[in-house]
Amino acid sequence: MSVRVMINKGSLLHISKDREILIREENFAYLLPCDKLKNIISNFTITFPNRTIISDDYTIMPHGSVTLVLFYYQTELYSLLFGPATKSVKVGNIANKCDSIFIVEFQPAGFYPLKKINQNELTDKIIPFSMMDTSLDTAMKKIFRTSLSVDELLYKFEKIILQSILFQYPKELAHAIKVIIQTEG
Repeated sequence: MSVRVMINKGSLLHISKDREILIREENFAYLLPCDKLKNIISNFTITFPNRTIISDDYTIMPHGSVTLVLFYYQTELYSLLFGPATKSVKVGNIANKCDSIFIVEFQPAGFYPLKKINQNELTDKIIPFSMMDTSLDTAMKKIFRTSLSVDELLYKFEKIILQSILFQYPKELAHAIKVIIQTEG
């Protein structure tokens, strides 16, 4: 019988001082990406949920970004891509039953350099990431499955995302996106 090796809640206490931490508590951490990815990724979240931190009624409100979520639910590893949302989506009833959740929240228009898909094509959709890119999905799941620390998880995810970028925004558009992000819309 194989033993599942994966990141654990204790690793939240040992995040590198070089990593920018937005919020860290006992069961979760919100972290910024490396400088090279700040124009496409807003933040990473690693969570070890339970009903004391996520209620069954936890709801994601409408938003304008694509979000990639990897999670263990009933011993299986899943990856879902949430498109921009025009309506709320209740996720707490599943989230609080997961062993661990890793979230990659893209900046507005940040997913485009990876898959060259306009965000409007993903609006209000939740799809298995494997439908977007089977090999990248497999590689990301392997990273999540085998990483033993938050630092290892983020380093490997950032590396694979940087290697997967298909398109660089023209300088003018990159500057406009940066200004929008810096001024928070």
